Amino acid sequence: MTYTVHMGASEDAARRASPLIYLDVQNHAVVFCQNKELVRQFPLFSGMSNYYGDMAYLGEEKSELRVELYELMDTFADNLSVGTFIEDLLSVTRRAIADDEEIYCFCS
Repeated sequence: MTYTVHMGASEDAARRASPLIYLDVQNHAVVFCQNKELVRQFPLFSGMSNYYGDMAYLGEEKSELRVELYELMDTFADNLSVGTFIEDLLSVTRRAIADDEEIYCFCS
């Protein structure tokens, strides 16, 4: 199983779209379990902490997520695995805002 991040105008469209980010269970644990106390301070980002649960960022949540990701980038600047995931997610978030699409995360 892999946690994937997609973009789409709807959940159905996102499920049909190719994943933009893949996060296996080990890397998910590094990001969300090993940094649990810190991640809790970022409510939108921490929504992805349930590996088996779906998550969606709709409307203004994308802009709010972008703000959280900028803050997290500074925090994890020295942690390559977490920093890379945050940079990738920030890139998807920027694109979703520009293209007026939503962000969906699935365990598949």
